[in-house]
Amino acid sequence: PRRAPAPSPAGNREPPELSPLDWQSALDRLSGDSKLLDELAEVFLAEYPPLLVQIRQSIDRGDASGLKLAAHTLKGALVNFAAAPAASAAAALELMGCAGELSGAADVCRQLECHLERLTPILSARAATGRA
Repeated sequence: PRRAPAPSPAGNREPPELSPLDWQSALDRLSGDSKLLDELAEVFLAEYPPLLVQIRQSIDRGDASGLKLAAHTLKGALVNFAAAPAASAAAALELMGCAGELSGAADVCRQLECHLERLTPILSARAATGRA
């Protein structure tokens, strides 16, 4: 009989933090077109702040339909970069909007903002490289 590996001691190490994006997957989605990826990064950086404002305002107003639309749009943009953590948070907000259940949405929005804070410097560097 095969034995299961011994569990590692608790507290030995932290689980690895999820990367904010996966460049290779993003490039694969675009058939390796790095110039297009640079352009998408630049467009995203210009367009995501108003979407984030719409998400916050929709949560504050209890506007489930507005939340669903803004979160869906942002999620679609994030998927272009294989930005799984941020896209997952946006998807959760979209589902909350679809269900009309906004309790907890402010917390998920804060998680999304944290993911975006990690993601935007990387995209800014990519966009700057494309302009060089």
